Amino acid sequence: MPRIVCLIPLILLAACRQQPNENSAELPTQAQPPLPQETLQLRGPNGQNILVQAEIADDEPEREAGLMFRTTLVSGTGMLFVFPNAQRLSFWMKNTPLPLDLLFFRQSQHLATVAWAHPFDETPLGPTDPADAVLEVPGGWAAANGVGPGWQLVRP
Repeated sequence: MPRIVCLIPLILLAACRQQPNENSAELPTQAQPPLPQETLQLRGPNGQNILVQAEIADDEPEREAGLMFRTTLVSGTGMLFVFPNAQRLSFWMKNTPLPLDLLFFRQSQHLATVAWAHPFDETPLGPTDPADAVLEVPGGWAAANGVGPGWQLVRP
């Protein structure tokens, strides 16, 4: 009888373990290969124009991997995360060794917020309003180029 009593806690423990969610993808363990690119134009309120060569992450696995594990990002380049619908977005820097500027756009074109993201910081960053696109560029790039709210994103 004591053997059965000892097994009951083990059976209960096994039954209470959280099962993995079938819909959640596991986090990547290495940098994703380069994605297709577009030349994006950022247009300032005073007519300024800046071109950015950006990889396009437009599906869930590409957006989840993002720039994780990348060790370089040249000025004038970045990654554009495109979402099918406007939503409250939140980004973090897990497994990302680069400082980044995160430019959050609403209606895929109006820059609402610029957030500065620190390497490996898991603090969620994002605007309070819904957004449907995020452009990640090297940290400090937006300030160095005078890019901020009021700018627009123009895609080909």
